[in-house]
Amino acid sequence: MCNVSIVPNVLQRAAIDCALIGQSVTVMGGFNCGKSTMLAQLALLLGRARPGLQSAWVTDTAPHAERIIMPMAKHYLGGAGWIYRGRQEQKIWVSPAGHELFLLIYRVPEGRDPQDVGGQGANLTFLLADECQQLQWPGFHQFAMGRVRVPGPNGEPPWACYVGLPRWDAPWVEAGVSLGWKYLRCSSHINPATSREYIERLRATYSREDFDEKVLARPRAPEGAVWKAWSPQAWPAGNVLAPGWTHRPEMSTALSVDFGSSNPALLWIAHDPDLGVDVIFDESAPMNAGIDEIVASVLSRAWPRQYSAEAPAGTGRWIDYVCGDPAGALDARVLGQSPEGVGLGRGLGVRPILTTDPAKRLRREGVRRVSARMCSAAGDRRLAITDELWRRGLSSSGRTIAKSIGGLAWTAGDIYGPKALTHLSDALRYWGIAFWWYDSERVETLEFSARVSRKTQGGARWKRGTAR
Repeated sequence: MCNVSIVPNVLQRAAIDCALIGQSVTVMGGFNCGKSTMLAQLALLLGRARPGLQSAWVTDTAPHAERIIMPMAKHYLGGAGWIYRGRQEQKIWVSPAGHELFLLIYRVPEGRDPQDVGGQGANLTFLLADECQQLQWPGFHQFAMGRVRVPGPNGEPPWACYVGLPRWDAPWVEAGVSLGWKYLRCSSHINPATSREYIERLRATYSREDFDEKVLARPRAPEGAVWKAWSPQAWPAGNVLAPGWTHRPEMSTALSVDFGSSNPALLWIAHDPDLGVDVIFDESAPMNAGIDEIVASVLSRAWPRQYSAEAPAGTGRWIDYVCGDPAGALDARVLGQSPEGVGLGRGLGVRPILTTDPAKRLRREGVRRVSARMCSAAGDRRLAITDELWRRGLSSSGRTIAKSIGGLAWTAGDIYGPKALTHLSDALRYWGIAFWWYDSERVETLEFSARVSRKTQGGARWKRGTAR
């Protein structure tokens, strides 16, 4: 007889809904948002729906299993008539219909294969992983996916849920999203059981950075981060615009390109005169793409403003400027040619602004200029990103500016890495050098201008002033 009622909060309801349609879930949630309770609810519901099969609830340490998981299991599973059969080497909860839920501790002794850690030979229909920020990756993911392989009695797909505390480099999120799982992120406030007093106690105890990360689920950049001036909070306190921002055709728009050897990266940045902010609103980072592929991709979504008379019907995005690095000078010359079908060229019709001065090519100098736009000494944030692009980028398995901003770190001297995260930050740096360069004695800054003529082919206009 079941004496347990499930009253899910928003996070738990979303995960249960995904389970009902067979979509696996990966979660990043703040303190006390209901993650472990959610796993207990899922264990009960899925165990009931998949009688006679086996599943696993995995965590990182025995103390966490005893302190957090076992009380949850006793309340939800024990209250529903499940029987606990625990021995030192094996802990199992068994449902009245014969479903077996194994409680596993995943830790990898030195020298052992990360996949060869407990549960050998297990054939699971679902797996629940808690404290994912403490597990070893990608070893755990390989371990899990090698065991979750049994469909439900009615053909339901094998299912999994990964859960962890907020952090920038969240491998469990990337692993799940790469397989098409639903990504859920939430703050501590989502749980009605979390009292205001608890939140205020955390606020008084933690630093602002720790509070934003662990309570508000706004992961902070790691130590040695390149973009320390960036804040994932909502603008104007941070650099993420409120949902709903849209690009307008009249906005002056730049395309910044890191050509790379074969893996280019492109950023779209528009100046919003109403907010007084430059907005990163789109990106592209194709693999193994040449100049012709870049041009085709760009012209499928935008057109050079100076060739507006020849633009396809319905064009809503115009290119005013293109900037990049001199390492791609040959490709840059192609971009400066007129679009195919307009004259004899096969480019974008905008002559790129290239960074040629050796002093400006130093990474730290470019980072300084962009960082001043991210947050000036006066606290003004004049560079932002759309909420949609930021959220999508954090959960994407590909290269994104959100992941680059959060994960790029200085390694030695003027070098930053890891390499996979450099490309979009390089594109951002070239934009900063082209439009917001200044020196300490005679401040000069390049302002956006929508007044582009055929004569200048998108060449930028300099204006004396102070860097904002």
